[in-house]
Formats: sequence, structure tokens, C-alpha cells
Amino acid sequence: MNPRIISFVALSIAFTGTAGSFGRVVRPGPSGTCVLNEAEKEEKIAIKDLPAKVVAAVEAAMPGGKITDAEKQTTDGKTSYELDVESGGTTYEVVVSEEGKVLSKKVDKGENDKDKQKKALDAASGSNRSVP
Repeated sequence: MNPRIISFVALSIAFTGTAGSFGRVVRPGPSGTCVLNEAEKEEKIAIKDLPAKVVAAVEAAMPGGKITDAEKQTTDGKTSYELDVESGGTTYEVVVSEEGKVLSKKVDKGENDKDKQKKALDAASGSNRSVP
């Protein structure tokens, strides 16, 4: 079969989200072939399992801040950590590299009132776990 036809079919499948292509990115390779890369991968991680360099970076950038949620992200083989950090009554989304460099820090506007109420109830009851 013609390699260009195979490339077209592979690209079509990737863009339509069929044939198991979820979570993958297709890019053109040499000689008209297609190369599949794993897309961004996110997974929850326990705060106690965060690398010391990551925790130290947050402590330096936000003295007195408390990490309340953590996700490990891998993109193109590079690992970073997306953290929710509470400081001064505000929740921030902080992204830190595996080496301990703060890549971004912004106010987390993603929480809705229901999430805030749940966190307040959990804090009042001494629970710090998430409910799906």
C-alpha cells in the first residue's frame, strides 16, 4: 500500500478519535510516514510523595502556603507538577518542574461555590480527602 495513503488514514483516524488514538498526537515523520507521540499524561499524586525539590520551590515562592492538591504531568517525556496552593485565603495553581523551578503561578479560578463549600466542610470535620 502507498505510504502516503497510510499516512492520510493514520492522520484521519487520529483527528476523529477512533481506532485507539485517544491520548496520542500524530505528527508527520520522515518520508511521509506518521509518528505517534503520547500526549500529555496527568495523574493524581499524594502530597507526601512530591519530590523534595518541588516542595522546596513552593515554600520559597509562597512562604506560608499550603499544598492542597497535586498532579504529576508528563508531556513529551518532561515531568512537571501542577499544584493547588492555598495562601492568604486564595487558592493558586502553581506549576513546578521536576528540577524544582516554578514555571507558573496564577490564581485558581476553577473552583466553583460547591467545591469551596465541600472544602470548608472537610476542613471543619478534619477530613482532607476528595469526593468524586
